[in-house]
Amino acid sequence: MWRYHNSFEYFGDGLKQNRDQAITGFAGQVKTQEEFEKAMTQVLNETEKIHFIEVVMPAMDAPKSLVLTIEGTREYKKRE
Repeated sequence: MWRYHNSFEYFGDGLKQNRDQAITGFAGQVKTQEEFEKAMTQVLNETEKIHFIEVVMPAMDAPKSLVLTIEGTREYKKRE
């Protein structure tokens, strides 16, 4: 499984010269509403930093707009 919350590392976040000048804030994965709210509190309090929140939801628990987009894509592909 991808570890999206480690994305900053892919761009050299762990290198000393980058850490010395970093403006990195929260970079992590959240699985509960409590974890999400805690991360968002940090994001709102550190607006000068860049943040990366990987939100993990239960399978099939997606916003209606995302579900509709996927369904539309499937219908489009059927017509090709």
